[in-house]
Amino acid sequence: MKLNFSNFLKTKQKKEITAIFHALHPSPIYIATKVWKLLKTNPEKVNKELIKALKKQQLIVQSDKEDNKKLKQIRTE
Repeated sequence: MKLNFSNFLKTKQKKEITAIFHALHPSPIYIATKVWKLLKTNPEKVNKELIKALKKQQLIVQSDKEDNKKLKQIRTE
């Protein structure tokens, strides 16, 4: 399973916690840094609820079209 991360996904790490957020609508999700690394390398081993939350925040997208749509929406607001 390969995840398509948004081009707008940003992270900030402090000690063992990583904040993951969308640059256009920053509402961070905090996870353990080791979980973030696992998500990037082996997403099958990560809690499905975390993946759902990342999709809901548009941090995992189906295609770049979703990113472009969100950017266009933000620009017109």
